[in-house]
Order: sequence, then C-alpha cells, then structure tokens
Amino acid sequence: MSDQAAGSNKRKRGFSDPIMERKKAPNRLLVDEAINDDNSVITLNPTTMEQLQIFRGDTLLIKGKKRRDTVCVAVADDRCEQNKILMNKVVRSNLRVRHGDIVSVHLCTNVQDGKRVHILPLDDTVEGLTCSLFDAYLKPYFKDSYRPVRKGDLFLVRGGMRSVEFKVIETDPAEYCVVAPDTEIFCEGEAVRREDEERLDEVGYDDVGGVRKQLALIREMVELPLRFPQLFKTIGVKPPKGILLYGPPGTGKTLIARAIANETGAFFLCINGPEIMSKLAGESEQNLRKAFEEAEKNAPAIIFIDEIDSIAPKREKTGGEVERRIVSQLLTLMDGLKARAHVIVIGATNRPNSLDPALRRFGRFDKEIDIGVPDEVGRLEILRVHTKKMKLSEDVDLEKAAKGTQGYVGADLAALCSESALQCIREKMDVIDLEDDTIDAEILNSMAVTNEHFNIALGNSNPSALRETIVEVPNVRWEDIGGLEKVKMELQETVQYPVEHPEKFEKFGMSPSKGVLFYGPPGCGKTLLAKAIANECQANFISIKGPELLTMWFGESEANVRDVFDKARQSAPCVLFFDELDSIAIQRGNSVGDAGGAADRVLNQLLTEMDGLTAKKTVFVIGATNRPDIIDPALMRPGRLDQLIYIPLPDESSRLQIFKACLRKSPVSKDVDLQVLAKHTEGFSGADITEICQRACKYAIREDIEKDMKTKIEGVEDSIEEGIAVIKVSHFEESMKYARRSVSDADILKYKMFSQTLQQSRGFGADFTFSEAAASANGLNPVVTSAGGDDDEELY
Repeated sequence: MSDQAAGSNKRKRGFSDPIMERKKAPNRLLVDEAINDDNSVITLNPTTMEQLQIFRGDTLLIKGKKRRDTVCVAVADDRCEQNKILMNKVVRSNLRVRHGDIVSVHLCTNVQDGKRVHILPLDDTVEGLTCSLFDAYLKPYFKDSYRPVRKGDLFLVRGGMRSVEFKVIETDPAEYCVVAPDTEIFCEGEAVRREDEERLDEVGYDDVGGVRKQLALIREMVELPLRFPQLFKTIGVKPPKGILLYGPPGTGKTLIARAIANETGAFFLCINGPEIMSKLAGESEQNLRKAFEEAEKNAPAIIFIDEIDSIAPKREKTGGEVERRIVSQLLTLMDGLKARAHVIVIGATNRPNSLDPALRRFGRFDKEIDIGVPDEVGRLEILRVHTKKMKLSEDVDLEKAAKGTQGYVGADLAALCSESALQCIREKMDVIDLEDDTIDAEILNSMAVTNEHFNIALGNSNPSALRETIVEVPNVRWEDIGGLEKVKMELQETVQYPVEHPEKFEKFGMSPSKGVLFYGPPGCGKTLLAKAIANECQANFISIKGPELLTMWFGESEANVRDVFDKARQSAPCVLFFDELDSIAIQRGNSVGDAGGAADRVLNQLLTEMDGLTAKKTVFVIGATNRPDIIDPALMRPGRLDQLIYIPLPDESSRLQIFKACLRKSPVSKDVDLQVLAKHTEGFSGADITEICQRACKYAIREDIEKDMKTKIEGVEDSIEEGIAVIKVSHFEESMKYARRSVSDADILKYKMFSQTLQQSRGFGADFTFSEAAASANGLNPVVTSAGGDDDEELY
C-alpha cells in the first residue's frame, strides 16, 4: 500500500489507528522519545528491523509531514516497542513531526560519501561567539562518526559550554550524503537568518524530566482533545476543559505547559495571574474575557494561567471586591467554553488549597495533577536534561549526584548544574585574558565539568523548598561515636534498612517503623546518634528544638508542627529529629495555666501528623529526651515512636572508644594510656569525657603558645624533638583534677528503674512459649516442670 493511499484513507476516516496502520504497512511507525540524544541516530526494535530487512548501522530515509524527509543511521534496542521509532527533537523538527505521529521508514541504498558539504550557523545562536566554529564545534561533531546529512536539515552541536545550531546549505553529491573523514566541510559565509527557520531549542517533552507519569496523564488529557477531537465525538462524551497542576515551586509546572504547546502545535496563551489586574472597575474582567476570546479565535489553543491562586482565591476569605468578580468571571468563562471549541485551560499553583472550591469541580478543572518532588530516577532524568548541553568529563557520575540530592526539585538541580559549570569557569579564569575579546579554541576545548566540580556545587546548595528550615546531611559518622554498638545495630535495622532495602520490607509484607525515642542521662550521645544515622543513610536531617515550635498566637504552634512535617515530606528521605521532646510532648492535662492549653494542642497535632506519614514518603521521626517519665504515653505506642531505646552511661570499653573518638585527630603522646583513663572515669557520660579531652588539649595549646613566645624573645631554636607539640600525660593529669560527673547515682538509678518498668509493662519477658500459650487458649492448665522435652504432652 502506497503512502499516498494510506494518507487518503486516514483523511476519510477522520483519525488514524496506529495499530491498523502498522498492520497495513510495517514500515509505518509511531514516533516516540529517543533513548539517546544523537542527532544522526534513530532506534528501532530488533524484530522490526528483521521484518524490514534492516541491519544495525544501515542508513535509512525517513519520511515525515509536509513532504519532509531526512537520513539517519539505524540502531537496535529491545526497550523500543515493535510499532515505534525513537528519535530525538532535532530529527523530529526536521521531519515536522511530533510524538504520536506516523513516519515511514525506507532503506537508503544509494547514499554515498560526501566530497564537499557547505554548513552555516544560524545567526541568533552565534551572537557574541568569538571562537572558530569549525575547530570548536564542527570538527569534534563529525570526527570519525560517518554521519549522514541532508540538504536543508538543521542540527544542534553542543560544545564549549554552549549550543550552536547549524543548517546544511549544500551537499555534493546532491540531496544527501555521508560525512566521512575525507569530506571537505566548508563553513564560510554569512550566518543563516532565523526568520524562515523553526527553532530547535524550543521546549519539548524530552526537555522535561522527572515527571514521566504525570506527563503521560497530561498528554492524554490535552493532546487527544486538541489533535483528535473526533475520538470524543464518536464515543459521545465531552472532552476535558481544564487541568490544574499543583506542587512545590520549581518542579516544572510552567515548563510542562510550554512543552505541551510546542509539541501539539497549538496556539499558546500565557496569563501570569497578576497581569490581568487593573485599577479601573471592570477592566480586570475584560482582560480575562479578551484572553479567552483570542484563544477561541486561534483554536486549537491552550490557555495557561500561571499562579492562578493570585486571581482566583476563596471568595469567602478574600477582602477585595475585584478578586471576587474575577473569580466569578473565570467560572463563567470556563463554563462558557463551547464543548468543541478545542480550548484547554491549564492552571498552575503551589497553593491549591487557597483556590476557590467552585473552580475545582468536574467540568472546570477536570483533573488535578500533583507535580511533586522527583524521586531518584526522576532526578537522574532531570540531571541528564540539564547536562546534555554541558561538556562533561568522563569521571562525572550523574547517578551518584542523583542519589545525593534528596528533596531537590528541577529548579534546584538546574542551579546545581549551573554552579558546577561556574566552578569549572572559575578554575580557568587565570588563563583567560579579560581584556581580550576572543578566547582561544584550545582553552574552550580544555574546559570540562568534572565530578569534583559537582561535589563542590553540591556542598554549596540545598533544596529550595527547605531554605527556611536548616536542612543538612550531617557529617557525623559511626566512628565518631564511641561504644553503643548494640544501639547502632538497632538503629541501622530500624532506619537504614527501609531506605537502602525497601524491597525486603515489601517481600515480607511489613511497613517500616516510623520513629524511635532515645532516652537516658544527658550527655550520652542521643543527638550525635541521630546525626550519624541520617548521614549513614544519606537522608536529609531536620533538627527541631522542641520549644521553638511554641508561639504566643492561638493556633500558630500547631501550624508550625504541620509546616515542619510538610517540609520533611517534601525533602524525603528525611530524618526529623525532635530534641528535648518533653518540652512539647508532656502528658496531656498537666499543662495548667498554659496559654489556653497550647502544649496539649501541639501534642495532638504531633500525634495526627505522625499517623499521617505514608509509606511512600520516607520520613523517620527521632525524639530525644532525658525526662521520659513525663512524656505522653500516646506518643510512645507502637506505630508512632515504635522503639524506645535506652542510651545508658558508657561502660569501660565504651569509655575507651569515646576517648579514642575524641582524640582521633589530636597528636597524643605515646605515654598516655587511654585504658587507664577509661578505668578511672566510672560514671562519666560521653559529654564529661569530651570535656576531659578538651581541657587537656587546652593545656597543651597553652604550653605550646608559651614556648613559641619564649623562642621569639630569646631567639633560641628548639630541637626537632622538642618542637613537636603533643598532648602529654601531665596535661591529662591536670585535666583530671577538674573532671566532674554530670549525672548523679540517684539519676542513674531512676533511669534504670524506668527502663525496667517500661520493658516489663511492654512485653512478656522470656516466659512466653507457643506450646504453653496454645494450651492456655484451649482451656488446659499446663504443669510446668523443669524437665520439659518429650514428656510435655503427658503433663496436661
């Protein structure tokens, strides 16, 4: 069946069925997004290639719309579906096709090596560029690649931190050829004017990363009504009128709307919320009406209202009459859109709950789509999108960068890439002459963003959604904490395993723990343990000091708790650490004379937020207190703070580990026996031992400064042995004179008793056995003997 006949059939039916097209003509394939970003390559399924008798590396002639065609090299990939052809934005633009269009594929048998090709840049992409285009762009692009080119095609070349667009003006032999190593590339002449050319750098679907599921849903809701309205007419339902995109700032809501407009070829009208406001009565509503009228005239069209919450707030809560009238006007306009006017309204906001409820019903904004914070796979996609124009060194590990950027949205990742590029430029500033207008091509070619640049940029950036809250991945490691081996193990199982091995929890059908409560004497390392576990599982760490949530305003304390949990969910995986938990979680009913019971309300809010933490968002709550007896029991039940971990005073071996951890970066004399120090510090907490080490260090510093001053006055040089400053035995002896215990014996006894009481009230101890429990359930009284064994059945 010829292409013309297939096209006439398609016109008769009104719309095309890709599966039927595929059955009738196996060389007619559906366009989809490319896996790689090479301008000269298209990807096919191996079965399709076998069916069409195409081999890997063959040059294909691909025919698109408006009698456009181009030549590309065929590559096989199992990830490509049998009825699809994968091509990047450059190839799609040359063929004038979009996602979902059908192209025909033909084996190109008469393609020859080119003798000479004439290539010129487009004028707006080379403004201010001073380097040689051939050396910096064309030579690396065509080197050893055997790229096929077609007369009239545009292509994009990335290099030297910038992209330049070129057009193939002439080829010898005519129409198309392969650029081989001996082909002469001629690039002299005036740059091509942009006016008659379509831009390749317009935003498309492959420029939006991390929202694959949401984009598929939006395309289904927008593309089908705009491109195939007959589908809805045939089925007998009205096409959707509007979509509301909501999510944190910087996740790509505006970018998605622009990509859809460019890919569908629809008329795009962008209304930035505050733009339509006017001081004259009635003019704001008129501006809105004009926008909708213009869209209907140019249908199919997309009206994109950015920051829609600024012009359509809840009418009962807004004070201004203008805002109320605008909301009413918007409601009537969306109802007034003709059923087949081919106009879709897309609204974007990061405050969906402040929108008027009348807008959020079916028939106005039919679908609400959450454009949330991307996961690890999404972050990798976004990093690849932002780095495809960058010149990257071979050691750059984008997967590692994606893992270490929890809570980052698309805008944060763009800033990260920009900062790493600037870091690369800073390193070359000493060889760049700022007085000279040109930069050598050799310098530009030597510039490349390395992994080290990314690491530096990562250290200087943090998620934008959490700028108000101090969010960090702490630098405390397990080796910084002496002793507590059992506690470390328990923490790893509770916190680290759900983050690193989520598939194990799924396999055993259990949801991970939500929280842990550390209790014990002050100075035993509760805060340090929380920081270490956040670092080990590479999670964000938000530290909340209990009292800072409380304010004098009614209802604001609870709002602070909600905000903290919202921020934690946005930056998941996240460890939320409440220090001094007893200040906001005191037993309810004990807050007499407390500003209208603010503490009770804060605790209630805390309980409901912890119950609301979903398994999808990896947020782990750690509380620390040295007053566990006054904490409300509701907070300590399983399902909230599942595990209660007692952090005791360190024993002798733990104290030795703490001494080693404190002094691991300090020069200590060989005469100092840390084992002796550990033995004589019975009852000391980790903080007390740290103070001993700091005081000894202070004495060593004092002695060293005195020695330096004496040397300057007398002008006598010390011997090499005497010149080495170390912490000596005498320093520790002096320090031990002022050593003090911060926890009394009575306090220790109180903590131990609380721990034992808690354990007894929580469990059955070692007395529970299945056989005895089963016998008790059946009404039998087992006779307990010390013998046990095989005679147990005869004892009932």
